[in-house]
Amino acid sequence: MSRHYSTRDFFRQIPNALLARYFRARGLFGDLDFSAMKETQPDELFAAWLCLPDGQRNKMDAEFRDIFELSCEKGFRAIIDEAQWHLTTDPDARTGFVENLAALSNHCERAMVTFTDRRLSSSATSAMTSIACPFPPDRLMQWRCDADAVCGFVAASLGLRRSDQHPTDAGLLSIGMCPVTSAARCFA
Repeated sequence: MSRHYSTRDFFRQIPNALLARYFRARGLFGDLDFSAMKETQPDELFAAWLCLPDGQRNKMDAEFRDIFELSCEKGFRAIIDEAQWHLTTDPDARTGFVENLAALSNHCERAMVTFTDRRLSSSATSAMTSIACPFPPDRLMQWRCDADAVCGFVAASLGLRRSDQHPTDAGLLSIGMCPVTSAARCFA
């Protein structure tokens, strides 16, 4: 079941302290007392939001949509999967990262903390500074790819020229060939 996004509802779902952190990092709404606002009643914030230029609002709204897409069970799992990939060599950091997020009260908080720490802190843990999930988690089940597309991606990533040869062995696919000019680098 898809969820409906609106900026006002997003502000209602995110704790005021995290909203303050997000906006203060961007030099916005310094005169707004987030601690005096009642949780889930961001009327004053929304009024200030509407006074921002469209371009500025649109850029932040795109970030809010990304956060919103990760603010569910599937989103939390995507964040954990990404953290596990980035922290493969440091199981203690991975465990600490997941435990810190799990201790938060809801998925909205988890997604916002992950986003703000990844974007705003240069001294944050390596997981929080590098987590990126460009696809909304609800759409990942629909993601499809064929073997030829995977071979093309791998070849392009490695700087290989795609082979025009068809596989001779059943089940094996040719990824590509090293260009002659860089053959020494390929086999060094």
